[in-house]
Amino acid sequence: LLKVKHPNIVQLLGYCYEIQNELIEHNGANQFSQHIYRVLCFEYLQCGSLDKHLCAQSFAPNWSTHYNIIKGICEGLNFLHECKPQICHLDLKPTNILLDSSMEPKVADFGL
Repeated sequence: LLKVKHPNIVQLLGYCYEIQNELIEHNGANQFSQHIYRVLCFEYLQCGSLDKHLCAQSFAPNWSTHYNIIKGICEGLNFLHECKPQICHLDLKPTNILLDSSMEPKVADFGL
């Protein structure tokens, strides 16, 4: 498992990969069907995604907060690009930036 650990990257806490075989009837014959279940468990971030805060009146941060969010996103992406092997996000948008209780950003959904 690739370990990606950075303060501005959402942490993977665990995963589950399970294969179940099931006997089913198909076209009058019994066949085995394989069901694959994959679950990823990430850390919980209390303030949700950035898109929920962009237009919200309750999110009236000062410029310092704006700057820290932008800086944290850039630092997280830079870390991913410098990983070996390199990780390219390819889907950066406000819904993929999560905020913790201190409004620190964490990049999520980067191609796992």
